[in-house]
Amino acid sequence: MSSAEEQVLLHTKDYLTRFDVASFLILQDEHFNQCQDGTGKWDFFVKNSIRSVYDQRAYLKGGKALEFGGGPTLWPSFFLAQYVDEIRFCDYAPQNLAAVNSWLEQKSNAHDWTSIFKYVKMKHAEVVIDSQLNVKDLNEWETRLRDALTRGGLSTCDVNNPNCPVLNGHAD
Repeated sequence: MSSAEEQVLLHTKDYLTRFDVASFLILQDEHFNQCQDGTGKWDFFVKNSIRSVYDQRAYLKGGKALEFGGGPTLWPSFFLAQYVDEIRFCDYAPQNLAAVNSWLEQKSNAHDWTSIFKYVKMKHAEVVIDSQLNVKDLNEWETRLRDALTRGGLSTCDVNNPNCPVLNGHAD
């Protein structure tokens, strides 16, 4: 392997300065677009994630959830918000929280989640066939996500820090 091909393992602190949110989100969009035919690994993962949340719906109804290490990725919270009223969204990197906040505030520079949200909603309809949620439109799902994230809030978290409020029970 040439030095140009060698992969560099980043230290935890490097994630704060070297993680490129925009590039990550573009790559994520490409991966989701590649599995529109239902054969990709994302398809399997998304459907199983939905199934897991749906199977626990009685325990989640109107409750709170923690999205821990969510990164700039909103699709798991998108369907989770249909089952809970509040999501505390936590991540290590401030730039990831800033990307989520931009979407929350509907800023012009926010990532456009429309295609991924449509895909996730379609997968939800495949997994949860008789759900009242399937008749709601995409805007209703997005509004529910915004409301759940606003109620729960965004928090910085560091799993390597023993004083992390989410881990030591001192989070509000």
